[in-house]
Amino acid sequence: LSALVLSRLASGVAVKRPSGKKDVVLNIVNTHLAPDGFERSMITANGTCPGPLITAIKGETLSVTVNNQLTDPTMRRSTSLDFDGIFFNTSNAYDEGTPFVTTCPIGPNASYTYDVPLGDQTGTFWYHSQLSVQYVDGLRGPLIIYDPEDPLAHLYDVDDESTIIQVGDHWHNSTLPMLAGYEATGIVPVSDSG
Repeated sequence: LSALVLSRLASGVAVKRPSGKKDVVLNIVNTHLAPDGFERSMITANGTCPGPLITAIKGETLSVTVNNQLTDPTMRRSTSLDFDGIFFNTSNAYDEGTPFVTTCPIGPNASYTYDVPLGDQTGTFWYHSQLSVQYVDGLRGPLIIYDPEDPLAHLYDVDDESTIIQVGDHWHNSTLPMLAGYEATGIVPVSDSG
């Protein structure tokens, strides 16, 4: 079963602004949290799990600086970020976020800025680490791209960070030992969030 995470996320709803660049800084840190009452070390963006809401406007370039401050030796300390559902092409494939395929991971105490042109895309997406099992350890969050000229905007009764619902599995142990067990036996670990 999945843990239901209702989160009030610390960013504002996008306001109409001219197309350009949207700057975001994510400090990736280990934080002790207890999302279901059992405390454990997790990987967080700006100290929260899920990470903060990122909003942008269609046509902008999303510029996300990731500062890797991971220190927990029981977890992978390099990281990456993937923006699921966002279109990439040959001119920006290196910012797609798949480590060892399109980009190198961000090492400990290092930073990297992803520059992602959003084009005409709009909608609700998510970002997450694509390095090993880090998104299971907490490194994930919502991404919303608004269209200021959406002809149906008047039909939305509430459209802000208080209405975001994220569902995900949660384990009480860090995932690297569970990954090793899965690789050795083929048995998928059952989440503890019942």
